[in-house]
Amino acid sequence: MISATFFGHRDFDYSPYRDKVRTVIMDLIVNHGVEEFWNGFRGNFDKICAEAHECPAFLMSNSLGGTSR
Repeated sequence: MISATFFGHRDFDYSPYRDKVRTVIMDLIVNHGVEEFWNGFRGNFDKICAEAHECPAFLMSNSLGGTSR
């Protein structure tokens, strides 16, 4: 199983990068076989990464076997 993890700064405003983060996560799932994601849930970047599961494309990939932790 291929896993990925996210690191970011707690207080930085990452909201302008939300779409880019989703695109990267989808690329990891679809093109690189990542099936598991680890996230610290301690800051703004972690929150944006965790919210990627709300993206319709992520939901479609999840039906292909991807998971989020």
